[in-house]
Amino acid sequence: MKRSVATVALIALCSVALRADVTVTTMMAIEGPLAAMMNGATPRMITRIKGMKSRTDLEFQGQTLSTIVDLATRQTVVLMPARKTAQIVDAASVAARAGSTAGVPKVDAVLEPTGRMQTIDGQRCDEFRFSMSADLSQVGAQAPQIPKEAAEVLKNAKLATKGVMCLAKNAPGAAEYAAFQKAAIAANLLSGTAPLPGLGAAQGSVDQTMRLFARPEGIPYLVEADTSLEGTAPIIDMIKQFAAVKMINKVTEVSVAPIADDLFTVPADYTYTKP
Repeated sequence: MKRSVATVALIALCSVALRADVTVTTMMAIEGPLAAMMNGATPRMITRIKGMKSRTDLEFQGQTLSTIVDLATRQTVVLMPARKTAQIVDAASVAARAGSTAGVPKVDAVLEPTGRMQTIDGQRCDEFRFSMSADLSQVGAQAPQIPKEAAEVLKNAKLATKGVMCLAKNAPGAAEYAAFQKAAIAANLLSGTAPLPGLGAAQGSVDQTMRLFARPEGIPYLVEADTSLEGTAPIIDMIKQFAAVKMINKVTEVSVAPIADDLFTVPADYTYTKP
């Protein structure tokens, strides 16, 4: 069933995304105690989509982590330029790892339109409200290797995120961008790799959450998310103020200019490593 869904998604992509290359640049701002630890650094993410391939470069404090997704081969390649290494992960191994990982909490997520619109950099965007909650007590219950004391701390603990997402469905390249995201998720190629909160059924795994957030079409011009730690253990009360984080992801540029093919290939001087 999953294979047939992926096939249909790929066919849909071929009919839409080949019309234009798309480059989306997003700046990330982080507020809260974590921001101080990062010395005011503002990560930048550049996502490039060309036909059946995408490349996402995450630049942070002078370092770059690149991810290439190839729908034709159903593979994801993670590049680490500082080490000149490449790691290949195929969709089948991602699915197997997801099914066998212990201690992964269930994620409950809700996404709903607010009925409001915003104009961001000249683009009319539909506003959505979202919330996500991860039950951390399941980590202790499902992972026996965790010390009993740590499991007790995680009892009744949750990691909660809520915020808004503004999607521009008529922006240049929006149709191609949305088509690729849907096809990649259907092919099980974005699980665990999405850098944005709120990419991705209302209850279940991270993969299901990504599918939920991929339903509305468009480019996420603005995502504002507040994350907090909740729980009843005394130590949670002590650390929750340090765990509070606000992330603001804002698109600063969208381009439909042609993208060079060699950006989607592994450089010849890179060494391949195992996951």
